[in-house]
Amino acid sequence: MARRPKPANGQVAASTPVNAVTGARPGQGRRPAAQSERTAAQRLLSIIESGQMAQPRNTIVRNDDTVLSIPFAAAVAGVADVLPLGADLTALLEDDGHIYLDPPAQDAGAVVTLEAAMAQSSRAVSAGARLVTSDELEQIALVGAGPIRAHQRLKFSTFEPAAFSVVDFDADPNAEVPLSPIPVSDAELDREAMISRAFAFRMSRREIKTRGKGREAIAAELLWSIAQGLGRAMDATLFDALKALPANPWGLGKAAAQGVPFSALRGIVGTGATGAQAVEGGLFVAGVPAEITPDMAETLLGVWSRAGIAVDPNINVIVSRLDASGALELVCWADMQALVPDPAMFWAVT
Repeated sequence: MARRPKPANGQVAASTPVNAVTGARPGQGRRPAAQSERTAAQRLLSIIESGQMAQPRNTIVRNDDTVLSIPFAAAVAGVADVLPLGADLTALLEDDGHIYLDPPAQDAGAVVTLEAAMAQSSRAVSAGARLVTSDELEQIALVGAGPIRAHQRLKFSTFEPAAFSVVDFDADPNAEVPLSPIPVSDAELDREAMISRAFAFRMSRREIKTRGKGREAIAAELLWSIAQGLGRAMDATLFDALKALPANPWGLGKAAAQGVPFSALRGIVGTGATGAQAVEGGLFVAGVPAEITPDMAETLLGVWSRAGIAVDPNINVIVSRLDASGALELVCWADMQALVPDPAMFWAVT
């Protein structure tokens, strides 16, 4: 199994607060996904082609085509690269191939990014959760002793209405305004605590050839599967975090006490189908519209817009050549973390 590449020395995580309502940073509108110079398909195709031609570090091919072996050097040949979340998925194949972008559907001329495809395949994001990219922003200050790097953790915040109380000074001239908790809840991204999720598979040279579509088509097929799988990985990360919280059984009165409108509630039904009812083509849990997921057994109700999933903006891909025939192993890594500022906005259905 290929090992995951380490970040470059001196890499420092840094970012600015993100508004949970608009998804924007201070002074900005809604942030567009960063665009990559190469499409995602071109990147993955390049990784696969380079991996098939990679040479192990423990051999040197001489001019006379003889091979010199180097003891104690790595015997596995491979290449590593990244797929940026802003990479374009729109043109997966040329006109001679067929890859239909569904989901997400798009208008003619529109650009579909890896980030958008991940969001479309996520049940949690479809229910209202926010996909937050943990972009790193460094601030470097020059002082007498040299440059200093400073960073601020990305913060996912939710805001509640301020609680105003009646204060009757006529009845009590010494009346005081009661103190309330600050109506803002925060969840900070901790890059050291991010969960690494990975996908790996192997393909022999025979399997590559018998598919009969060429490496470009294989890259496109794999890319779309990776995008869909990353959406499910995001769901699993958020669901696991919510299930690990102290038990909070569902009750309509509890939702009312949180001050959220009924229309903001959504249910996600796991494989146990607890509390789920299908009525005239719709799925409901306790009368709340719901969707199904294969990524947990439980059923959760919540205000999903009050949760986020932070994902590293670069998805790491490693392709290793396993033998002389050109058999490949592909490993895809992604770092992510659930952000739940206010756990009281989520309930378990039992």
